[in-house]
Order: sequence, then structure tokens, then C-alpha cells
Amino acid sequence: MATSTEVPADDLLDLLRNGPLTEAQAREIVAQGPEVAVFAILELSKRLAEQQARTVQQAVEAQRKLAEQFASSPEQFTAPFGPEFARPFDVNFDNIEKHHEAIRNMMEERHNSFARIADPFRPDFAGRETLRDDRRPQAESQREEMMKRVEEQRKASQERHATLRQRFEERRINREI
Repeated sequence: MATSTEVPADDLLDLLRNGPLTEAQAREIVAQGPEVAVFAILELSKRLAEQQARTVQQAVEAQRKLAEQFASSPEQFTAPFGPEFARPFDVNFDNIEKHHEAIRNMMEERHNSFARIADPFRPDFAGRETLRDDRRPQAESQREEMMKRVEEQRKASQERHATLRQRFEERRINREI
């Protein structure tokens, strides 16, 4: 039975094929019943699939044209840098040990030059290695003292834990449930 709000089938197809629906049009289609709504959804999904297929086909066609253009004139698509910039960080591995030794020497020279500059401003900088050896016994004794304190704290904590556990056990035993 047709009602006054029904859209004729031809009009419905034209409506679905012509473009996006408004909210009012979508509500009108849903109001006509589930069969019409399912038909509308299927028709819209078909239109979407066709649109996607056209888009993919256009992309493939554009790639094909670009490939043909590249094949016909490759000089048009040269790299932005010339061949001298193709691999700027090449390392000659034939003399790698010599290269490493040169880097080590350069770093040593920098360290020594910095030590000469820093000497007047930081007198302890030059003899840092000897100071480190002199401070080692002091640091070890401080560590031993700290470890003794930590051990004492651990024992005290264990004792507190044991007494609390014992109290809770006594309460649990004395309490009737």
C-alpha cells in the first residue's frame, strides 16, 4: 500500500544517483520501511564502489602516463644533486685503521689543548687521575658505612614487620567471626 510520503521507485533511484542526500531525504527513505532503506543503502554502496573504481583507474592512468613520459625523456627527471653528491659520506675501508688512528690523535690533541686552557682556572683538572686514586679509600669507607646503616635499617624494619604480624595474628585468633 502506497502512502502519501512514499517516493516512487524511479524518483528514489534518481535521488540516490544524483548526489548526497539531505537529512530530510534520508529520514523520508527510512520512514518508508526497512526494505526501502536496505535498497537505498545497497544503491549508495554500489555508487561508492563505482566511484572508488574510477578513482583507482585514474590513478593507474596517471602513473602510466608518468612512466611513459619518464621513458621518453629521462633527463627531465634527474636528481637534484649531481653525481658528486650522490654519496657524500663514503668511507674508504681500505685504510680504516689509519683513519681511526687519525681520529684518536685528533681527540687526544683536543683534550690536551683543553687541559692547557683549563689548568689556570681549575687546578684540580690536570691531576684528576691522581686525585681519583687518592679519594678511592675514602669513598670505599663511606660506602661501607652506608651499607652498615642500610643493613641496620633493614633489620629494624624486619623486626617491626614481625611484631606487627604477630599482633595481627593474635587479634585474628582472639576475634570470633
